[in-house]
Amino acid sequence: MIENDSGKKRRLLLELTEKYPQEKYAHYELGNHYFVHKRNSEAFLELEKAIALDPNFGPAFNMLGYAYAEIGDFGKAEAAYKRYISANPGDANPVDSLAELYLRMGHLDQAESKYREALDARPDFTGSSRGLAYLFALRENYHESSRWLEEFLAKAEPTEKMEAQWLISYYDYFLGRLEKSLAGFLALRKIGESYGTAYIVSTVDWISGFIYSDLGRFDDARKAFQSIDEYRKKGDPVHQNAYAVNHAFELGWADLKQGRLDDARARLGEIKPLLPTLDQEDLSEMTFMYQLLGAEVALAGESSEGALAAAGRLQLMDFPGNNTPGLVSYNTPFFKDVLARAYWKKGELDKAAAEYRKLMTINPANQVRMMIHPLYHYRLGRVLEEKGDKTGAAGEYRKFLDYWKDADPAHPELADARKRLAAL
Repeated sequence: MIENDSGKKRRLLLELTEKYPQEKYAHYELGNHYFVHKRNSEAFLELEKAIALDPNFGPAFNMLGYAYAEIGDFGKAEAAYKRYISANPGDANPVDSLAELYLRMGHLDQAESKYREALDARPDFTGSSRGLAYLFALRENYHESSRWLEEFLAKAEPTEKMEAQWLISYYDYFLGRLEKSLAGFLALRKIGESYGTAYIVSTVDWISGFIYSDLGRFDDARKAFQSIDEYRKKGDPVHQNAYAVNHAFELGWADLKQGRLDDARARLGEIKPLLPTLDQEDLSEMTFMYQLLGAEVALAGESSEGALAAAGRLQLMDFPGNNTPGLVSYNTPFFKDVLARAYWKKGELDKAAAEYRKLMTINPANQVRMMIHPLYHYRLGRVLEEKGDKTGAAGEYRKFLDYWKDADPAHPELADARKRLAAL
């Protein structure tokens, strides 16, 4: 099928633009295709051609804004969205897109205002509800985040309700409710199977592999990761090496969690020769996965110096946009604090504390918008306690216990935080 062959799709779109140069949709689709495949200069050219053919063509303005935002040209991105708004007064979509830009920029108050404006224009615009859920999660206001997820679910069309339920279970996982999360995902899997929706089944298998790993159910984890791998192999042949990297990373992650470091190192050996073969659209994410696993393996099994060297090479990725597949991939696995833990292991407590604070700061100077895991507060509390900062440690323990107040009681960090807080 054409949608599973990016090369064939590009050739077809090029033929269409040559045959019908006055057809705005042909240029728009080609520009969109180039954007997806990280060919931004060509994307800009085709999208501008579409706009020249129709100065009020909203979708082209929207995609142009996304393309400029991704390269960090926020002025041009904002201008594109404002042109989109002017050309389509009363439309919620361009306002939602502008909100997403402000979130990317780290301007959360402006983002919240625009998301609410989009919902005022169209109360059932579920993308803005989903955006507000993520925004409040970035602020660590999980009560409001949950409320907006429920709002998303309540207003979702039937085809969107599974996405809303998926996200609710995902946030349960993030907030330490692993058993509830897994039950929710497995219920979704049964629904996906009953409707023959292989995509839903595969996404549940993917996230379940990580949950099973955290629960110590490693055979189940590997079975789940094997299932998603089989699904991926039916996709675009251009991405087969990227799929192989994904699978090696996932199995390596399960090996790491199980303490099978030699096996995890072998997975790294499988990934390394594949990286130079990847398309640009896959390379950044796959490199990050390789470096993250490598740093975690180094920290688990080598000297603190080796772990610091590996962790220091890790570059956190930029915000992928307010779409569910992108956001969950961006945040999973949850922990990106390997450098902080390497400093902690070496006894460099000031650097460890600084790294944790960096991870817990929404900084407009970058585009890193990963959720702040509550366990960061517990770990920072431990670091501060070792430094002798009892007041700071107590504050971090309180935050952790508040954010994870409904987490599974089996998490050892909960009892430890309570014990330490009581002793301070």
